[in-house]
Amino acid sequence: MTRFVWMCGMFLVALTVGADGLSGKWNMSMETPGGERTATPTFVLEGETVTGKWDSSQVKGTFKEGKLELDFPLTSSEAGYQAAFKVSAKLENGTLKGSWSWATYGGNLTGKKQ
Repeated sequence: MTRFVWMCGMFLVALTVGADGLSGKWNMSMETPGGERTATPTFVLEGETVTGKWDSSQVKGTFKEGKLELDFPLTSSEAGYQAAFKVSAKLENGTLKGSWSWATYGGNLTGKKQ
């Protein structure tokens, strides 16, 4: 009986921690021409729709069959303007791997959930 109660408790914990694998806070590392950049976006998955925050920007995108596709306006205080920020990444074994682009910049990206 104790084992059953423990297993039920673990199942409930998994449901509340973002069992979809994407929802939550992430540590992202992006290759850029100026070196590595990091970000800590938060994603919320509802069905196939992804929302959340990336810095002060509102995230917009989809997550289907393990593939994350983001496309939303991101303002760079460093560059002084806004452009579409795009991410295309695959979630495998708890790691997001793919590419990003913003204005004329782009590169590879890797992310791990916090």
